[in-house]
Amino acid sequence: MGLILVVDDDEMVRDFVTAILATFGHDSVPAGDGVEALLAFQYLRHQISLVIMDIMMPRMDGIAVTKVIKEANPSAKVILMTGCPNNFRRRSSLMPSSPNRLEARTSGRQSRRS
Repeated sequence: MGLILVVDDDEMVRDFVTAILATFGHDSVPAGDGVEALLAFQYLRHQISLVIMDIMMPRMDGIAVTKVIKEANPSAKVILMTGCPNNFRRRSSLMPSSPNRLEARTSGRQSRRS
């Protein structure tokens, strides 16, 4: 697999995702927002095999970036993630095509140990 572009404005999330990918032997390139993502994609477009990207970001959100990436390379693989699933539901109609969707919900509750 080639490079994985990891895009999130939350540095902790971005670092976590790149660390997990590195644990499994994947090389990644971090970007802090949509504008940085597009610059990285344009520069490394033939090396990037996957984009993992947050939806809600400053300057340019993940859906807008996905549209630009898909126009440049219709076969590009993009995984959009969000901590706010309601934002995805409202904005998914703006996607260039119907994405496959996997929802993973987490609970704010922690388990108690005796």
